[in-house]
Amino acid sequence: MPARRFSFHFSPIYRLPARALGIHRSTAYVKVGDGMFEARFGPWQVKTPLANVVGASVTGPYLVPKTIGGAHLSFADRGLTFATNARRGACITFRQPVPGIEPLGLLRHPGLTVTVDDPEGLVAALEGSSGDVLTPGTDGSKPEDPSSSEHVEDLIAEAGRLDGLTEPSVEPDDDEDDGEQDDELVAEDEDGLAAALDDALDEVQDDVEDLVDDVVEQLEVEDLDVDEVDAAQPAGGTAAGRGADIRDEDGNGIDDDVEQAAEDRLHTMTARELREFADERGVRHTSSMKKAALVALLEEDLSREELVDELAPEG
Repeated sequence: MPARRFSFHFSPIYRLPARALGIHRSTAYVKVGDGMFEARFGPWQVKTPLANVVGASVTGPYLVPKTIGGAHLSFADRGLTFATNARRGACITFRQPVPGIEPLGLLRHPGLTVTVDDPEGLVAALEGSSGDVLTPGTDGSKPEDPSSSEHVEDLIAEAGRLDGLTEPSVEPDDDEDDGEQDDELVAEDEDGLAAALDDALDEVQDDVEDLVDDVVEQLEVEDLDVDEVDAAQPAGGTAAGRGADIRDEDGNGIDDDVEQAAEDRLHTMTARELREFADERGVRHTSSMKKAALVALLEEDLSREELVDELAPEG
């Protein structure tokens, strides 16, 4: 089959850290065809025969601290992540682990997550290029994914450690007469831990929002027109962009740059603007909901066509 190329989808907060590492549209892509699977992510590259691909599935969303920047390595199972947004991507598993994180190939990875424009298309292309039915893994297991609940638990544990939180413990009582009192003590400790974890998670979310604000502010200070920079890249970088495959209600193609501009607008809106926009669309939310949560809620509610219709700049 002829090679098919999939571009990465860049969210605004990911662009600046990625560019600092040489990751942009012309250096970040996935190619499937001619018997090979290739993923390039700036200076990082994974290349293996298609016969070595045994699993592919759409995953997401992901945690920003676990995915922003360059290639990310999972210390749980050595899985590799090439991410340019926190919304969704494709997780590919291999029969034989492949090199990628370091140039000598000493460390090998059983799986790779890539946040391409069209993760469903990538999964379909891998399925179509394999003579076997793709499965999550040769042993039925699946490499750790940045969207897994274990990452959330890791983040909670780290937040708890930083705040000096400790797991409540209740000494067992062999006296059956004191059983009811022990149950009440456990319930009180669990309530206290839950409240403390909620506070820790709020602080983590605030830190993420501060990161978003810092990146946006730096873009404004440097007067960096990201769309103009992208337009200056070689045409090959967007040859397989999603604009060619997306249609609006009238069957007209949606331009890739127009959709990106609409998404950029969504991510740079203030919390108040996001709440007003959610109210206009009838999306339920709380008045105390943070900006990052509002963006994720609206991204879930908006189709790509609606995103362009509502937020793309005119002209």
